[in-house]
Amino acid sequence: MPELPEVETIRLGLEERLLGALIKTIDLRDQKLTRGQVDLLTIRKFVENNYLVKFGRCGKYLLLFLSNGKILFWHLGMTGKFKISEKYEEIPHLRAYMETDKGYLLYSDIRRFGKVGILDNTSELRKGIDPLGDDYLYERINKLFTSSKAVKIFLLDQEKISGIGNIYADEILWKARMLPNRPTNSLSPDEVKRLFDIVPEVLKEAVKYRGTTISDYRDINFNRGEYSEKLKVYKMEGKPCNECQGIIKKIKLGGRSSYYCPDCQK
Repeated sequence: MPELPEVETIRLGLEERLLGALIKTIDLRDQKLTRGQVDLLTIRKFVENNYLVKFGRCGKYLLLFLSNGKILFWHLGMTGKFKISEKYEEIPHLRAYMETDKGYLLYSDIRRFGKVGILDNTSELRKGIDPLGDDYLYERINKLFTSSKAVKIFLLDQEKISGIGNIYADEILWKARMLPNRPTNSLSPDEVKRLFDIVPEVLKEAVKYRGTTISDYRDINFNRGEYSEKLKVYKMEGKPCNECQGIIKKIKLGGRSSYYCPDCQK
């Protein structure tokens, strides 16, 4: 699933290519995209003949701000991808497209878990604190470290900190030298501060390398994310840690695989 760095990479690409574009038409070929919350006619009513005045992001949600004040939100699900093309293309698994005066925005999705909708404001989205946003403040984050749940489960909770998924939770915890199954409330004040600092540090570095491609993710030019070459523990089970040469291990937490170095992480 695309996580915060992948969605931010897409946002930056769309901003560079389509900011100020006039939306001529939008077509959702897959009605599953709206999850029954809004129909295509309503989408067209609010979207067509409006300009794209801003591209935003809220956790893993991509936000397209329209000149009429509405917001078109898009969640990429597990395998959603955007591509910008000068002309219309029948790309594989095409689920939706938008024609603008600056080209076509094509959306494909193999597993069909993506979601689209219309918002009046971003407060309508259920979300936690965005780790790259202005409200990511130590005073706010520190108050959340009260649960006995594993610290990795805490990082994955989108209602606490939004945008972090399995890949970056593992990478963040390796850099913070914390075991993924540590109870959140067992962290010392110094450890909480270290984790607070490392979360945006890892995410910003991943954005710099245009995200991580494990299988499906591509940026708007359909290029692979290069942060996959920088990963330290994710999917590295049985390989030596590049910090201490200890062997990377895997455990299950919350039904998900978690990768860690038992020597570096405590």
